[in-house]
Amino acid sequence: MKALIAAVAAGILVFAGCAQDNLLPPVKAWLACDECVDGERNTVRGLGQVAVAQLANALLRGPTAEEKEVVRQQAAWDYSQSHGGSSPQFEAEAVSNFVAVYQERSAVALGDIRTSGAKAALDEALQPANRSRYRPSVLRAIRAARARIDATPFHGTLARRSVNFGDTAVLLPGPSPLFVAGDVAYMDDSVFPATDLTLSRAPGRMGIAAVGAGGSHMVLLRRASPPRTEYAFLTISSVEDANDRAMRGCTSVACEDSTSPIVPAAALPFQAFGSLWSLAPHRDSSDMFRFQPAAPLAITARVSWNDSANVDLEWRSCGQLSAVGNLAGATQAKPEVSSVTVPGGSCWLLLVLQKTRMTAPTLTHLKVTSP
Repeated sequence: MKALIAAVAAGILVFAGCAQDNLLPPVKAWLACDECVDGERNTVRGLGQVAVAQLANALLRGPTAEEKEVVRQQAAWDYSQSHGGSSPQFEAEAVSNFVAVYQERSAVALGDIRTSGAKAALDEALQPANRSRYRPSVLRAIRAARARIDATPFHGTLARRSVNFGDTAVLLPGPSPLFVAGDVAYMDDSVFPATDLTLSRAPGRMGIAAVGAGGSHMVLLRRASPPRTEYAFLTISSVEDANDRAMRGCTSVACEDSTSPIVPAAALPFQAFGSLWSLAPHRDSSDMFRFQPAAPLAITARVSWNDSANVDLEWRSCGQLSAVGNLAGATQAKPEVSSVTVPGGSCWLLLVLQKTRMTAPTLTHLKVTSP
């Protein structure tokens, strides 16, 4: 998506007379940034009511035809460079993803600003006549943004305000009431259910999975008693998932094989969140996990994901990387499920593979269980 966003940022200047030429620079930067790790969201929030009209227009009308054409042309060029020829489907997916990101960021910023004008814009987007024009992910972002306007600040603290993708973000209640069983915390633009992201809960701390694009995110804490919602801000500083970080120095598949994280039988049930990319500059379309039990181990792996990509599960032998187990997880199904029994004393690798070229990262949630 980085090349596409950059092209749009350049294209906005080319199409003279376009309504988006009048966007305030911070609003333009927020709607067009790639990983958004330079404080773009916070800057727009600081504009307050001044930015509401432009954000409302972006949410309700989306990007201009000229901007979408720039994205389509850039996607066509990317595809021709890597595959030769053209792919109308790839181009359409690129434009659709761009529109969704544009609308989601508009909604997010309105929810951050929290004025009556911002509230009215979000309410208008949620009217029955307007809801059908949005992707499910955009509707989630609009509803979350609207909920934030009625939320109150979290009076506790975050153990760290900046974490990597997939890391555990820890909330500490501080002077706030201690956490109770019904409390749930989640990222405001989460693509997975809040119950999947809540990793731990104790009276004095709550851990949630930091799953989302790079940049600033709002964490929503839904209190059970009395019912209310609180918010805090968290930054995801890198889109590399833990699997990628473990293999950062590798330049070969053999290196990735030997350094892949080991999942002991005692660690089951096990879960991991992944960020898979099929376009430069990332091009990391696989995650790899190692199983080497002392005794035969029955395993069921299940992976879900956020977009229309084809994601597969495959089993390989360590070292030789030959196929083992079965191909039940290499289908068009969503989610993918694969059950195998790893022989005692053997070493098998579980691969999570993005098989479709996508213009944005595919976010995955892998769960591994044993009967």
